[in-house]
This record gives sequence, structure tokens and C-alpha cells, in this order.
Amino acid sequence: MAGSSDRSLAADDNVWFFPRYKSTPPKFLFALFTMLNLITMIDRGILPGSSTKFSAFVGLAGDTPSVFKRNPDAALGLLQAAYMGGYTVAILINSHLAHTRKWKNLISGGMSVWFLAVIGSGLSFAASSFYLLLFSRIVTGVAEASFHIVAPPIIQDRGGAHSGFYLSIYLAAMPVGLSTGYVYGFFLGDNENLGWQWAYFFLAIASAPIIIACFFVRDSTNGGILPGGTLVHKETVLHKDGKPGKLHQMTYWDEIAVCLSSPVLIFTILGYSVMIAVVSVLGTFGGAFVLALELFNDEKTASLFFGFAAACAGIVGMPIGGLIADRVLEKHGGGNQDEASLRILPPMLTAVNMCVLASILSCWPTTITSNPGLFLLFLFFGWTFLFMAQSGVAFSIMMSVPSIYRPNALACSALLSHALGDVPAPLIFGALKDQMAPACIISPDGEFQDPDECRTQHKGIRVTLAVIFAYMTFAALFFELARRAAQSQLSKKSHKQKFDADSMFDPVEGGLS
Repeated sequence: MAGSSDRSLAADDNVWFFPRYKSTPPKFLFALFTMLNLITMIDRGILPGSSTKFSAFVGLAGDTPSVFKRNPDAALGLLQAAYMGGYTVAILINSHLAHTRKWKNLISGGMSVWFLAVIGSGLSFAASSFYLLLFSRIVTGVAEASFHIVAPPIIQDRGGAHSGFYLSIYLAAMPVGLSTGYVYGFFLGDNENLGWQWAYFFLAIASAPIIIACFFVRDSTNGGILPGGTLVHKETVLHKDGKPGKLHQMTYWDEIAVCLSSPVLIFTILGYSVMIAVVSVLGTFGGAFVLALELFNDEKTASLFFGFAAACAGIVGMPIGGLIADRVLEKHGGGNQDEASLRILPPMLTAVNMCVLASILSCWPTTITSNPGLFLLFLFFGWTFLFMAQSGVAFSIMMSVPSIYRPNALACSALLSHALGDVPAPLIFGALKDQMAPACIISPDGEFQDPDECRTQHKGIRVTLAVIFAYMTFAALFFELARRAAQSQLSKKSHKQKFDADSMFDPVEGGLS
């Protein structure tokens, strides 16, 4: 069902700026998108990876408000929230601009600003300025949003028979980048000769060639606009006599209304928000969980093994999920893209739900095992199945609306899934953990408040894990509701087509009317 580019996929042995190609070969675009995803995720992971050093900086910076000097953890929360706030606002704006602006300009301009904002994050240390760091994190989020609504539709359209696999590699850069950024930020932040500021400087240096490559991209398909969009992006309004009337400029609110009117999209986003909520909670408190359960002796070892398990699960699970998506596309695709989407959605969402249920079953043994190897093994399998669902979720989001509105659907997904998922979930489940095991709360010096008492509260930690995994069942519920909504739409479409075909037959004349 996926579209094709001006050149075949076999033309991947030429660099993207090779002059005899009117358009950059698809595989080079996919590699570029994956690298952009990787560097932006590494940037996201630096701050949580070196959180103690950032807390010390907040206390020492000359312009830090007094309320944050007294509560540095609140300042770290503000930095993360500011980044996410800038990202969510910008992705909504970019989803509208993607209909009328060349996607190359959106990406190259946005990533250039991102490069400057990363440098600004590092310079905030030398300037001893909390506000410079805060502003840089906001701008980083704004700039990063430029390509997240562009890459998936292009991969879907130009990936051919392997679009699911290529999309899975692109998505795999997220857990790999976040885990890499966490470890990278931890080690540079802990280095007395460098510090966390050099994590940003080195990242900017390494990212420069990738960002420069964006300016050499060529795309002659649809004038460089995402497929389905036009330079004017207008719809013709017809009079009652069928003659064309005025041209209506599509507004941002028109696009959002289309997305919100799709029950398949809404239920899919709700299911996805549960998925990222669970991943976020485990990523935030995973090291504390395994440390409190005495599976490892120190926080550093616990965090490293936990992050390594998550990264490996992403590397293994994402490509397998992409291959599963390719099988579904091959079996049920073909023909008009929007019509094929109706056929593909039910089996695609079924595959997603099978992965989610397998993830839940794989994670449950972690609530009873006391062996660190078995704990990480079961968690690895649980994460692997969860990551296997990612490609199917991404396709379901894009297919739940007419193809022209895919950027808007992705933007709505980013906004709602963060608002309902990884933003409130750490607060809610963190409070539950503190309630169930109060002695296992981490104190400012990095130790448990009462280590001896914490050993008697293992049950509270395991109950918290059980509640987290039980919460995952809501993802399965929402994906099943999305599947049923998609199946209902497909049935209505089939009945309409049958009725239209029957209406063409005149029973009196015994033939076609």
C-alpha cells in the first residue's frame, strides 16, 4: 500500500546529494531520520542521567529563584516540563505547517535551532545561569518537534514492502538514544575534569554533520510537501448545483477536529498513553525498585543494568515488531491508501494487542522473583514485547485518519499521550511507591531514609510493581476498543459499497440502470 519515490530502493548506493538524483534515495532519508531521532533522544537523557549534578548546579547558579534553591528537585521537574511543553506546542504548529511548507525546510531549520539550543544548555554552566538552561531546554523541545511529524509518513510512503521494518528502526532510536543519553550524562557529569556541560558540547559537535546533511536533501515528490498536502492546502466548497464555489483555507482547528472525530485514533492514543506511562515509570523508578529489593548493592550498578536491559529490549523488539507490521501490510494492503487503511487497521490492532498481552504476562514474574538475573530477564522479555507493539501503534495512528491528516494525528498523539501518560504517571506511581514503602524513599544524600526498615518493606515495592503491570491491562482494553471501532467502520464501508452496487441494477429492466 505504501507509495514509491522517484527512484527505486535499489538506488541506495549513492549519497543523498549525488547530482543525478532528483530526490534523495529513500534509504538515505530513513538513515538520516534515524540518526536525528537518536541524537535528540540522547539529548533528552542527559539531564536525568546526571540529575544529582544538575541539582547542585541549580543550588549554585546565580539567578536561580530562592524557591528552587531550597527545592532543587522541583527545578529539575520544571526543566523537564519546560522541555516537554515547548515540544508539544511546537509539534501541533508543525503539523499544520507540514501541509503547506516543504518538509526539508522544516527539518533543516528546526534542527539548526536545536543545535544552537544544545550549545546554550552547555553554556549555562559557564554563565552560572539557571534561566539560560531553562530557555535552552524549551527551545530544544520546540526545535526537536520539526521532524517527528515528518519522518513516519515519509517512511510509510517510501518504505515499500519493508516500511514497517524501516519505521521500527527509526522508532528503536528512541529507547536506545534515551538509554545512551542516560549513561552518557551520568559518566560525563561524574567526571571531575569535564562535567555535564561537556555532554552537551560533545553532542553538538557529533551532531553537526548530521544536521548539515539535512540541507543537502532533495525531494521532488509533490513539490517537497508531504504526500496529501499541497502548497495552498485548500478545499473546494460546492454549491447545491454542484458547481465549485469559494475555496476554503483549512485551519488548524479544522485539522484537529478531523482527528478528534476519529474514535479509532482516540482509543489508540489512550492505549499508547498507558504504554508510555508504564515505560516512563519503570525508567524513572526502575533503579530504585531493584535497589530497594536488594537485587543489586548500589544505585549505579542497578541503574546501569536496568538501562542496559531496556536498550537491548528496544534493539530486539522494535525490528521484530516492524517485520510483523510488514506481514500485516502485505496481506491486507493494496489499492487506494485510505481504503486500504480500513482493511489494515483491525488486524494491525490485533497484532498490537497480542504484543501488549504478552508483555503483561512476561512482566508479572518480576513481582515474586528475588533473583536479579531472573528479574532482569523477565523484564527484558516484557519490554521486548512492549516495544514490538510500537510500529503497529504508529501505523494505526497514521491510518486512523485520511492520509492528508497524518501529521496532525501524530501531533495529537504526542500531545495527548504525554499529557495522559509520562507526565502524570511518575507522580502518581511515585506517590504510591512512597506510600507502600516509606522507608525506601531516597534521601538527598542518595541513600534510603531507613535502610534497615526498607528491608522489611519489600512487599510494598512488589505491590507497586503489580499495580503498574495491572495498569497495563488498560492498554489492551483501549486497543481492543480501537480495533472494534475500526471493524465497525470497515463493515459500514462494505455495506455502503454493496448498497451502491445493488442500486445500479434495475430490477424492472433486468439490467444496469
